[in-house]
Amino acid sequence: MRVLCFLVCTFLSSYSFSKTSFKTLCDAHLRAKSILAPDVFKTVDVLFKKSKKQTCSEAEEYLNSSTYLDLSNKGLTTLKGLDSLEGIEVLNIRHNDLVDLWGIENLQNLLVLKADHNKLRNVSALVFLKNLVKLDVSFNQLDYLSPLKEMQSIKLKAEGNNVSELRDASDEMTELDYVESLVFMREVSKGDPGYDFEVSEENTVEDIKETLEGIAERGDFSTFRKLLAHEVSRGRLLDQNFILSATTKQKKMILALTETEMVIEGLFVKFKNLFSRGNPLEKTTEDFFEEKKIQLKIFFEYYLAEGSLPPYDKNDLRSLERFLHNKMGKRVSWVRNQTYFQSEKDLLHPRLLQDDIFAWSTTRLFPNSIRTGFEGM
Repeated sequence: MRVLCFLVCTFLSSYSFSKTSFKTLCDAHLRAKSILAPDVFKTVDVLFKKSKKQTCSEAEEYLNSSTYLDLSNKGLTTLKGLDSLEGIEVLNIRHNDLVDLWGIENLQNLLVLKADHNKLRNVSALVFLKNLVKLDVSFNQLDYLSPLKEMQSIKLKAEGNNVSELRDASDEMTELDYVESLVFMREVSKGDPGYDFEVSEENTVEDIKETLEGIAERGDFSTFRKLLAHEVSRGRLLDQNFILSATTKQKKMILALTETEMVIEGLFVKFKNLFSRGNPLEKTTEDFFEEKKIQLKIFFEYYLAEGSLPPYDKNDLRSLERFLHNKMGKRVSWVRNQTYFQSEKDLLHPRLLQDDIFAWSTTRLFPNSIRTGFEGM
């Protein structure tokens, strides 16, 4: 089981997603503005102008041969369009309006990313960038940096975010402190994931709770993955006697790492029912689901485990699933009226799901609160 965990984690860090070539997007951009969603159109337009070429083929050739790309101060809200530019080693996207980094997960040669002064709320895409050694996400809107906690070595700047602030008066370390300490541990141990111990049958519930308290608090995903990959440890952690007495953070970590795939499968079933109309899905669509599963697994595991908001247990999770399915159903008519390229696939985009999960979490804690801003796209 330990080998399986290692292989899965290694596979995720080096996985290459299929990509839409820049030329395809560029041709659509030049042919008709209405074909691309406005945010994608903006990014493709900036890239085309950046190349200073006359045709999309020439622009693609130029961008594919570039190792440095400066897209700072361009008003970008998405990085979709960059996923085929795999030669980039240094990417400057400073001073834009980005809320996440999805779109660069294929840039396996990326060494340096300058993403400060944006509106970033999620950096899950970084888990796929195995060669990244220098990252600046200063002055964004980040509360957590969970994906970075499983990296072996990275030089990080993250001031001007909530990650550099104490969560409450009882805390002694910030989220940034936890990231730096876990990365350091992984660097000196040459990548060994987390602490080397197991939960045995002899351990009492209180022993387990006490041992895992600090590990859960700092968000040490690697150690939790290691424990859940071991049959005896997994059984003890999923035992109701432990779950009932576990801290909120322990519950959230275990829930996120054991139930995420079920949530994703439910979303896929809902999506297929809404769009396939009983017809066999094409191979390309099945490929899309395989890739989306990997992307969403990373997103859900980190996002559901972070913070103090629900879900806390399986009942919460089932409620969240119903909420997400309902939101997807309500958006179908809107999507079907769009002419944008692949617009229906955006229903499974982490950015949209993150907003929905936050809306659900808030109303779960405060049932009488007024829900605004999440009813449409």
